[in-house]
Amino acid sequence: MVMTESTRATRWIAGCALAGVSLIAAVVSYLHALDVVRAVGATPPVEYLIPFLADLVILGASAALLDAARRRHGVPLLAVLSLAAGVGVTLAMNVAAGWHHGAAGALVAGWPAVAFILALESLAGMVRRSQLAAVPEPAPPPPEDCPHEVAATAPLEERVLAAWRHIRECEGREPKYREVGRSLGTHHATVAKLVRGATSQTPAGAALPSPEATVPAGLNGSGSHV
Repeated sequence: MVMTESTRATRWIAGCALAGVSLIAAVVSYLHALDVVRAVGATPPVEYLIPFLADLVILGASAALLDAARRRHGVPLLAVLSLAAGVGVTLAMNVAAGWHHGAAGALVAGWPAVAFILALESLAGMVRRSQLAAVPEPAPPPPEDCPHEVAATAPLEERVLAAWRHIRECEGREPKYREVGRSLGTHHATVAKLVRGATSQTPAGAALPSPEATVPAGLNGSGSHV
């Protein structure tokens, strides 16, 4: 997946907005919870610590779910239960803080907790999707009679050229620098440099293409961005 400048800008703006919402809502939610804790007779330092618990549980559970998604593991049940408990307690404490003002007060007091949860989970979703998109796509296994199989410990240049020739000669299609780079976990500019270096030493009519044949948009003759 290639991220354009406009996509990066959109994600940056969305991330800043969601982070701002999370910060404001977290502070308001803490103050509402502090009022509730004080109303039941708690004294320092307990009254200052208890309001932190629910939000920290939400943060920890969200991090656990994010880690599970990054590792492509199943959804951890304990993290889901912790997230649900933290959300329930936070929402209940905020609603209780405004309950003495009636339904309107409960709605106003409860909204920061909802905003915090929605913004936090939206941020976690953005991070989760970006991490999954950054995982290199594994190269397809070569057929049994493929002459281009090389050891994983072979030098990078040998693996790049073998992958390039495999796509052209075994799969019968034109390889792309980005495709080979993703399959080997290296930058497409490095692939372009290695392929061009091999091209300069390959006689006309050999397997590797000329450098001009497959230069992707955005690269100059040296394989770097213009």
